Amino acid sequence: MPDRPMGFRTLKLVPEDEPAPASAKPAPPTEPAPAQPAPARNGSRPGQAPATETSRDASGRLDGAADPVATGPAPHPRELLAAIAEGIRATSEPWAVHVRESGGIDPATDANVDELLGRLPAAWAFGVQVIYEGYLMHEGRSRVLRPDTPTERLLLIGDYCHATGITDLADAGAVDVIDAMARTIAATSTAPADRRTELWAEGLAGLLRLGGS
Repeated sequence: MPDRPMGFRTLKLVPEDEPAPASAKPAPPTEPAPAQPAPARNGSRPGQAPATETSRDASGRLDGAADPVATGPAPHPRELLAAIAEGIRATSEPWAVHVRESGGIDPATDANVDELLGRLPAAWAFGVQVIYEGYLMHEGRSRVLRPDTPTERLLLIGDYCHATGITDLADAGAVDVIDAMARTIAATSTAPADRRTELWAEGLAGLLRLGGS
């Protein structure tokens, strides 16, 4: 598994049917925390040399940006889907009832897409899988939610998966991957249903070229 933690706890969300808890009394005043250096607009983190945005190479990666691809094999897709399922359960009790039992989670979708997802670099694997799962939820074909999940819940959890995946990729410094995923989602949103899987395969193949695979 990658060194960076995978999961949904990077985002804080109160679902639409869970009211935010009210505080019993105001919290006592605290000393202000010391100022933290703001992240650079180009995606670098405090303590890292900023990536220069002067130009992009042929793959679309910023010149001067650190290569976000982690070494080592990516987790098996079934492990990633189990992490997604557990994240949904931990986020909301009303959402948890829609999650399939672990034995019912099936990573298979389209053979070509599955093969491409299995070759993703470790640093991107969780983020891209969560975004793809969000897309499948919007299509009503989730791999981790039960088939009888209401449409409005599929849409909401799918949006949450998209946001979680983007956050994970941003934490990995993979801004160019986020950009590529956004283009794929935009393309599939207006394409005929019988073209969407093909567009996802093309988008994932582009990610592998971006990562040097």
